[in-house]
Amino acid sequence: MSYPTCIHCAVRFSTVTDKSNCSKNLSGQHVWTDKEIFRVPEFIEMLESMKKIHIKKNADYASESNPFSNFERSGTVASWFTIPIDRAFAVLIGTKLARLAELLEPGRIANNESVEDSFLDMATYCILWASYKKRKQDGL
Repeated sequence: MSYPTCIHCAVRFSTVTDKSNCSKNLSGQHVWTDKEIFRVPEFIEMLESMKKIHIKKNADYASESNPFSNFERSGTVASWFTIPIDRAFAVLIGTKLARLAELLEPGRIANNESVEDSFLDMATYCILWASYKKRKQDGL
């Protein structure tokens, strides 16, 4: 019988107890793979890519103590608005504000786009929001 192995630490499933932890996976959990279990290896490759991107971006957008802080901050900004389209713009702006709140702390370095890019993105969202409001006001 072919036992699956952990894609992170290569330990074989047959040697693992229910409480063992993966020494190389950030979550501490083993991720099992083999041809019999995962018939679409491209899927696993995409998940691995997604994981790497998530780790880099989460480091820019969320606080070290709370990986969901960016969503909480953005949600707070969105809660100030009652009209759905205004909330949509507020969420985008709130997400950039949350990122800036993290990256403007002393000693922080951006992993992805620059701090300047975040300011420009936020300014773009504000101008798009104003343009949308003007278009609606003008009946277009």
